[in-house]
Amino acid sequence: MKVEREQGPAVYFQREPLVVRLTRLAEAGRTGVLRVSGDDGGAIHLRDGAIVYAECRRTPDPGRWFAHLAGPVPDAFPTAPPGALPGPEPGPDPVAAPGTDTPGLDRDLAWAYAVREATLDAALELLSARPRYALRQRFRDSEPPVTHGMAGWPLAELLTEVERRRHLMRQMATSPVPLTADTPLVRVPDLAAPRMQVSALQWALLIRVDGTATPRTLAWEIGNSVFATTLEVFRLIALRFLTVAQPAASRNPPPPGAPARPEGEAVPGGGRPVVSFLRAVDP
Repeated sequence: MKVEREQGPAVYFQREPLVVRLTRLAEAGRTGVLRVSGDDGGAIHLRDGAIVYAECRRTPDPGRWFAHLAGPVPDAFPTAPPGALPGPEPGPDPVAAPGTDTPGLDRDLAWAYAVREATLDAALELLSARPRYALRQRFRDSEPPVTHGMAGWPLAELLTEVERRRHLMRQMATSPVPLTADTPLVRVPDLAAPRMQVSALQWALLIRVDGTATPRTLAWEIGNSVFATTLEVFRLIALRFLTVAQPAASRNPPPPGAPARPEGEAVPGGGRPVVSFLRAVDP
């Protein structure tokens, strides 16, 4: 371990796997912030060994979630730490639940949900990336962790949920139509069924797919989890609403004499397809 000192408290640098370092900090009951370098790095905030918040440069922050669930994020509290996203104002303020006309989400509940999902999304990204032996990890026990008012999770509970989500991501990546969070998407030109119904979230995804969109870019655009968006896109692929975009070299027309594709079958990457939304969504 290499110890470097700046003006003030010590800064500890290590290059062991992130999960190993995080486990050591959690078992020791440490409080502070573990930061990971790199373009897809981020930070994990601990209080008394519990994970109270995680952030990653490749996943949306809870402010985007909260805006999607309950409107704009309130003004920051005067006591909020620098750079921290504010929580909602105290007290109930019912808002309409996404995709419904029924008031059902308290602003406090919406904020708690946003922080939880943003934390799990970031933790999944940080712990599932390539081995981080070469990336610098910096833990500062002098840096107050951002908690957003959350009590936090025991590390074992967080790792269990991350592994569950990682398993599903691996299944999608090895499916007949391989899908990852960074796979470009296109709409399917023809629907086999004359009439189908989609959810509000699925509709929001369908109208934004343009041949270059990926589950990750869609998640940032609509204020949603990268994991949840990838899973929803996978459902739309199974329903033959979407498919993955193929490289330009694979978009050439079939050679003369090639068998015709069955009617209604998806043509991956075959130009920009059009979906009849009047048929796709119930009135």
